[in-house]
Amino acid sequence: MRYIGNSFGVLVCSVLLAVSSLVPTVAYAQNQDKIEPQEYYLEGLRHYNEGNWSTSRELFVLAIGADPANDAAYYYLGLSYIQLGDLQAAEAYLVKAQEKDPSNFWYKVKLAELYAQTNQVDKAITTYEGITRDHPQKHSVFYDIIDLYTASQQYDKALETLDKIESLKGENELTGEARYELLLRQGNYQGALTHLEDYYRKYPAPRVALILGDLNKSMYRDTLAIRYYHEALEMDPGFTPADFGLAEVYRTNVNFKEFFPHIYRFLGDPKMNVSIKTRYMKEVIITPHFVRQYMDKVDHMVNSIISAHPQDTSALYMGGAYFLQTGRDTTGKLLFKGAVEAYPEDHKANMEYISLLYYLKDWEELAIQTENTLHYFPEDKSFMEILPIAYWQSGDTDKAIEQYNTLIKNLTPKDTIAYTYYASLGDLYHDKGDSKKAYSYYRKALKHKPDYNPVLNNFAYYLCLEGKDLKKAAKMSLKTIESEPDNPTYLDTYAWILFQLGEYNDAKSHIKRAMFYGGNEDATLLDHYAEILFALKEYDLAFIYWEQADKKDPTLGIGKKIVERKGQLKK
Repeated sequence: MRYIGNSFGVLVCSVLLAVSSLVPTVAYAQNQDKIEPQEYYLEGLRHYNEGNWSTSRELFVLAIGADPANDAAYYYLGLSYIQLGDLQAAEAYLVKAQEKDPSNFWYKVKLAELYAQTNQVDKAITTYEGITRDHPQKHSVFYDIIDLYTASQQYDKALETLDKIESLKGENELTGEARYELLLRQGNYQGALTHLEDYYRKYPAPRVALILGDLNKSMYRDTLAIRYYHEALEMDPGFTPADFGLAEVYRTNVNFKEFFPHIYRFLGDPKMNVSIKTRYMKEVIITPHFVRQYMDKVDHMVNSIISAHPQDTSALYMGGAYFLQTGRDTTGKLLFKGAVEAYPEDHKANMEYISLLYYLKDWEELAIQTENTLHYFPEDKSFMEILPIAYWQSGDTDKAIEQYNTLIKNLTPKDTIAYTYYASLGDLYHDKGDSKKAYSYYRKALKHKPDYNPVLNNFAYYLCLEGKDLKKAAKMSLKTIESEPDNPTYLDTYAWILFQLGEYNDAKSHIKRAMFYGGNEDATLLDHYAEILFALKEYDLAFIYWEQADKKDPTLGIGKKIVERKGQLKK
């Protein structure tokens, strides 16, 4: 029989491993006849402790074959199977180890733990009950069996076991709180309260005072709750959970003069869980009405959390979102940037900040940040695709073109998005005034995706503006409104091509539909509508829409056009 104890077992194993490390490693399959049975076991221990569990499993099997009475070999074989994830085999060998040595405490504990791990609650309880009967001095096991009784809702047995612990070790804060929790689970609320009050009188402690405060608060006994919270703070002035309890009592009673000092202390305590704080802020505090009334104090609350957790991304994101929602974009942006600076290799932090810059249309900063991000994530397609947009929107069309060409070079046969890159290159070259290259890239885009409406629309519109291939332009534009009949931009393009072809009535019909679907907010579209009306000699209506267009965008020079057209009519 080999007894596997706790510290003694570790000491023995360490000595054996030190000795075995001096022995040359054995070629197991070739030299089995030359190896003593004990050597299989010792080598198995060495490999187990080094994390070579497949090898230790083979060695313990050999050890058992050489000495079937070796209970420790069965035990460590079971442990090897646990590490390898074969819990069924582990159970079989741990059972064998216990059968070989029924008195071994550690064999039974490990088996009970495995039963609990595999959700064999009844077997786990039976095994633990045997351990507590045979080894009553092993107090730690009693807490394990209480957990199992609680999980299986055997609260009476859990309380009986708690009685045994207290008879052996006496009552303490841990057992006092455990009894309180068990009585609550039984539904014995008055018993739980009475027990905790009695316990608190004997063993006053800040945590118990906090629980009593919370319990009375939940029963709307605010005066008692406040008393217990203050007692907790008298025992430990730095016990900020009691500050939070007080703050919540004052908040629900709309006593904000007392609420804010206590909530500041809780939120500013770096020992308190930051996720609880950020969730509290988002769910309870950051509401439109409360923020409007107490913005400076909410600012203080947010800044308290950030000061306590200056590098925690959840605090930075919460604060950043708050300042953005309240119209302070610069402060909000700096907090999101702080998350990236704290964790430059964190993908989420980079994506959050880049997404924010995109939303804020801060194109120059977006270009700089995306360049920095790509140093850490050079193969990330999302960041690679954002970069040319940032260049484009910040006015650097050459860099945008270069980046799109890089994306095209990196395409694989499986990629199906080449048409979007060609489309963007077409738009970029058009912005540069190079229609020839623009149309060349539009054709490439349509070759990959013939029904891609953005390219069909832009290609058709630019041809129309140049007065070229109007019939071809009309065919392309017609495709867009057939697939998206309520898109005001596409309807406007088609109407303008018809106008250039002299089909004024059809042009009016389509542009009126564009107006119906929201086009009346676009100055260029209003200008087109006025031109069509003017061509149809509906002059008064034409000038009404020109005036509307001029108000929406005076930079289009429509005011000058109005003067000129009125002059034409006077001739």
